[in-house]
Amino acid sequence: MLEGRFFIDRDGKHFSYILQYMRDQSVVLPETKKEMRELLAEAKFYQIQSLEKAIESALKQIKGSSLNEHQVKVENSLEKIAKWCAYNYQSLNISGCVGVERI
Repeated sequence: MLEGRFFIDRDGKHFSYILQYMRDQSVVLPETKKEMRELLAEAKFYQIQSLEKAIESALKQIKGSSLNEHQVKVENSLEKIAKWCAYNYQSLNISGCVGVERI
């Protein structure tokens, strides 16, 4: 250890969340379950139990929702594809494609 300095051998990806929580006991959690689980691992490493509980509670709420993360991504992707096709190929009929609504 260097004088007055600490070396923390962790990935810095989620450290801003940890630092924000340590400053004022509040944090805006990541949007995806994957990132939340990663942040949960960091909260456990730093032994911040109140942050662990907040993340676990948020994960339970997500688990209980009607759409899972994968379904939302698929629906968003299909919507983007449909809009792109409609813009670039206005005369192309894609209404017969599965999961694509006519725009």
